[in-house]
Amino acid sequence: MIQDTFNYYAEVIASEMNIETEEIFTRLKRRHLVDSRQVLFYLCSKSQMNVSYIQKFMEESGLPMKHSTIIHGINRIDELMSTNKPMQDFVKSVTSKIGENV
Repeated sequence: MIQDTFNYYAEVIASEMNIETEEIFTRLKRRHLVDSRQVLFYLCSKSQMNVSYIQKFMEESGLPMKHSTIIHGINRIDELMSTNKPMQDFVKSVTSKIGENV
């Protein structure tokens, strides 16, 4: 159930970013991919998913992540949500799509 939520969030984020879901789980550090991953961490944490679950699902998807990297991503998006209008709009767009299909 929790993994289904994680996978669904990844699919919606990928769709909104016009990328393949698998691209989120690559080691590439292009800004749009990093942002996609960090938004995934952020939304999972907002849905009360433990960081250890996020870490486990990232590893199962082919991209092992350190606990501190996930925490950093969550904090970065949380900070951007108060200062960056495009990021606010993107997260709102994703959460509205998630809310429509829950």
